[in-house]
Amino acid sequence: RLGRMRSSALERLLDLDFIRAEQKGTPHEEAAAPTPEAVAGLPEGLVRAMRQAMEEGDTARLTELIEHVAEIAPAAARMLRALADRYDYETLGEILGQEEE
Repeated sequence: RLGRMRSSALERLLDLDFIRAEQKGTPHEEAAAPTPEAVAGLPEGLVRAMRQAMEEGDTARLTELIEHVAEIAPAAARMLRALADRYDYETLGEILGQEEE
């Protein structure tokens, strides 16, 4: 609300008309609901590498791997990227599954 008040003041002071886009939520909110099925079709080696990068806290490697996912499954990549961007490693770990012993 305060932001809109400031922009209204700017509009009046500068004699401008702002064009506002309809806000539907953040990109994170628009991402598909995270489920293990979202990554079920990905190569196991890629999933294993993402899991390892996440467990090691290697965010650069995780981001790189998610970019590889984007080439295969863009929707899954958006969901994974949203989780990684907000550091939701608990959910990310659930999605990527546990290492099989």
